[in-house]
Amino acid sequence: MTLYGLCGIYQIINKVNGHKFVGSSVDIGHRFAVHRVELNRGEHHSPYLQRAWIKYGADNFELTVLLECDTSELIKHEQYFIDTLHPDYNMCKVAGSSLGVKHTPEVCEKMGNSRRGKPLSEAHKKAISQGNIGRTKTPEQIENHRNALLGFKHTDETKVKLSAVRKGKPVAPEHKARYKTMNLGKVRTPEMRERISRGKREANAKKRIESQLEVGQCQLC
Repeated sequence: MTLYGLCGIYQIINKVNGHKFVGSSVDIGHRFAVHRVELNRGEHHSPYLQRAWIKYGADNFELTVLLECDTSELIKHEQYFIDTLHPDYNMCKVAGSSLGVKHTPEVCEKMGNSRRGKPLSEAHKKAISQGNIGRTKTPEQIENHRNALLGFKHTDETKVKLSAVRKGKPVAPEHKARYKTMNLGKVRTPEMRERISRGKREANAKKRIESQLEVGQCQLC
């Protein structure tokens, strides 16, 4: 049975001492391949599993599937097996969480370089989307996110791409209502007002030019 495309809960077992690592994935075959690559590079997020992999060797570990399930039930079942099996190599005792995991700067850099530029699969995107359903950010998280974006500016190329993606897409009523609520009571600085006014003037001027060009083209026809 191929494990690629199989959604469910798995465990990586040390055949020498029986210690194990429990995880879940929408594609167990792909996830295990990623585990092997990270372990062979010495970059795995679990130092317990990493040290054991180096000590006992790859041949002394095997993957077994504990349960096949739907994507929506992954976290629930993974938590059940973590609570039941008490896996020795799991740093996080809460399914779907990275609490307690602290990567070194070198590992963070390696992980960032290995993932940079790689597009996410549709299954991965779906899993991320479903995992975020119902989640709300704390005021502290919102403030940290806002501070991280202070002074950030998109490149002209990125602005063009964003504009092309959004062009022609209607704004949902709930989005309009939320945006209106967020801006209630906000006081704009003179600089902000001038920037907004200038942006509107430039947009209107662009529309007039496009309109004049269309009229001129029609007259030439």
